[in-house]
Amino acid sequence: MREMVVRHREKIMYLIVGMWNTAFGYGLFAGLYYLLSKSMDYNIILLMSYVVSTISAYLLYKYLVFRSKGDLIKGYLKFSVVYVYAYLGNMLILFGLKRFTSIDLYLGQAISVVVIVLVSYFSHKKFTFKHR
Repeated sequence: MREMVVRHREKIMYLIVGMWNTAFGYGLFAGLYYLLSKSMDYNIILLMSYVVSTISAYLLYKYLVFRSKGDLIKGYLKFSVVYVYAYLGNMLILFGLKRFTSIDLYLGQAISVVVIVLVSYFSHKKFTFKHR
């Protein structure tokens, strides 16, 4: 069992950190949406939650998951590129769900998060934290 954990440490840590980031990002979105939705468009709320949650996510992925020793700023810029695409994908998913279904945005964001987490892992592994 220990050998399996050691061999798959990165994937296990990604899932653990991903669960934290998912809960944190979703909670932040839900909380901001609850507080601000009457006076602010959900896309602005989504952007605000992404900015805060990506800083937290980057630091956790860099140091706990991928153990990257690369430049902090350069790494964050690469990380941000992945998250810009994730953000755009998230917007498209929410737009489609809001426009074509009766799913509320809380459930829609939960669905979107699952898709984004899977795509982001491979993007970060192959691009953001790629070992030379």
